[in-house]
Amino acid sequence: MALGKTWTAVFRCYHCGGKFTIRHNPLDRIDALQAVYPCPFCSARPIVRIAPDESRGHRLVELNDEMETVYRKNPRGDTWHFHPACSHWPAQDYIALDMAPRTEHLCNECTVKALGRRGN
Repeated sequence: MALGKTWTAVFRCYHCGGKFTIRHNPLDRIDALQAVYPCPFCSARPIVRIAPDESRGHRLVELNDEMETVYRKNPRGDTWHFHPACSHWPAQDYIALDMAPRTEHLCNECTVKALGRRGN
């Protein structure tokens, strides 16, 4: 997994007008999502044609850099990780949450790394 800033994009569907959010994407991927991602409400896929006036894509209505923390753990494990520089950060075969788990253990290494980052 490449570390780097990720973004949350909010699109409005060209077909039904529904607003939907796609999270955790590098900036260079946002244009591609606008042209290929299906609407989660009506399943409409953008239409890309050679003639620009014949193309239809979802409209980007909001773009935010992500400040929230993502929590990951191995499906068979009981420790949640939230710092990508952790030596035990799950890079594949993991469960992810966008909010802190309420009942399970948080990784001590992640906690130390997060505290160190705040101190800088």
